[in-house]
Amino acid sequence: MLETILFTTSVVLVLAASYWVSATKKQIYKRTRSFEKWKTQEDLPRALETASLYSIEKEISITEPVPLYGQADQVFQVRNGDLIIVDTKTRKHHQVHDSDIAQLSVYAAILRLAEGETVSPYGYIRTVVNHGSYDSIHYTKVKLLSTQAVITRAKKIMQQE
Repeated sequence: MLETILFTTSVVLVLAASYWVSATKKQIYKRTRSFEKWKTQEDLPRALETASLYSIEKEISITEPVPLYGQADQVFQVRNGDLIIVDTKTRKHHQVHDSDIAQLSVYAAILRLAEGETVSPYGYIRTVVNHGSYDSIHYTKVKLLSTQAVITRAKKIMQQE
């Protein structure tokens, strides 16, 4: 009796694991196909043309030395292993704000500190401007703030609160 219960439980667990792996593979395949299609439809910056997708809309955070969190739209990994962060903004005009650079810099600091990754000193703001019947898409390369500068600014903001 006990052997039957253990066998049945094992079979159920194997089936559940197989289903989860299959569903995960389908999700990854769907995202990868969508990403590959997207790569061919946009005029990607040269640095991203041969990069692989590291993450899409992944929530990231740290609690030390200061609490920081965010959700990077796309993070690419280039051939040398460095990560390049891309954030998409829908705007009336192709323009980059200081807050956009600060946002990407926070993501970079989190990836460096939480995941120990080497992050490029620059990222891209991908602006999308709707012109009625079509969207105009432009990538602007931006220099990111250092991790230390992000932490210093975050501490100042926390002191003001």
